Amino acid sequence: MTLMNSVWLNRLGLISGFVSFWLAAPELIGEGPLKAADRLIRKALSKVFDALIFIVVIFIVVLVLGSGLIGYVFEILHFFRGTSLAQLFWLWYGIIIGGIVGSFILAVLVDFPIRLFANEGAYRRRALIFGAGFFGLSWIFQFAATFAPSS
Repeated sequence: MTLMNSVWLNRLGLISGFVSFWLAAPELIGEGPLKAADRLIRKALSKVFDALIFIVVIFIVVLVLGSGLIGYVFEILHFFRGTSLAQLFWLWYGIIIGGIVGSFILAVLVDFPIRLFANEGAYRRRALIFGAGFFGLSWIFQFAATFAPSS
């Protein structure tokens, strides 16, 4: 076995150990805490959407009044000195897109699996079995990686 093969075996062992933990965790956590986490995530998602609507409204107000009263106030107070309205537009645009992408990631990659594992005991048991398999694979990969590479 070459050094590179042992490095990759070790990496596979670490990755499969990581996956095994996340597959076993829902069964270890239990149904009650998973349902509580699901409610918490849903509440956070609704607040994120409310905040995005607020940001869009503020953005429209700043854009409409940017050359008028707000521009005058910014000039007097020296806020955003040297900053053009286009730069402020891209700042708000980045905040809005970041919020949308973040809420999508939260909804799809976190809320869906938690809801699935919270409501279906069969999925939790099946994931525990797969987690045990991945744990065994991780041990085998890491043990094989400890053998000295041939020269």
